[in-house]
Amino acid sequence: QQLENCLFVSTNCNEPVVNGVIYSSLKDFEVEDTVEKISQYFAEKKVPYCWWSEVSSEPVQLQEILEKNGLFSNVILTGMILNTDNVIKPKNAEELEIVIVSNKEELLLWSKMLSEAYECSEDFSNFFANLLNEVGLNGPWYHLMGMKDNKIVCTGSILFTDKGAYIYNVSSTKNEKYVSNITYALIQLAKA
Repeated sequence: QQLENCLFVSTNCNEPVVNGVIYSSLKDFEVEDTVEKISQYFAEKKVPYCWWSEVSSEPVQLQEILEKNGLFSNVILTGMILNTDNVIKPKNAEELEIVIVSNKEELLLWSKMLSEAYECSEDFSNFFANLLNEVGLNGPWYHLMGMKDNKIVCTGSILFTDKGAYIYNVSSTKNEKYVSNITYALIQLAKA
């Protein structure tokens, strides 16, 4: 779902982390009305939801208005703005095959790797893969997996919006070199 100033998703799952606003770009005068519309939408759907926000880029009153609507800040995520002109391939990079996930079977494998890295259940892994499959694999979301010896060793996602590209879901099998590889590949995709 999308309003002019935010992108949100609603599932049939009773977990707030998979229902809610995943991106917003609100001006001060839009906050109260937008939060009200989103709150009403999820109340009608009868599912819990969350609002992913980047504290440094959101209007100051957003947190206060979200709290009035029953949402409280439990996690603070940081972001960064990156000039990609001078990004170079990591010196410690492993030779990996980087693949863009193109079908549900690959997405299930991708989600399994991500869920293992973040210690999520197999049920969540399957649910997350099905959710992302419903959102679509041909934009604005793209999911990458790094392959070594025909095994998935790292994952990453990128969301393209009119405001820029956003990197998510970076995970690895306990090898920081793989994280460097997948992050570099996501940045190259953002530049394309």
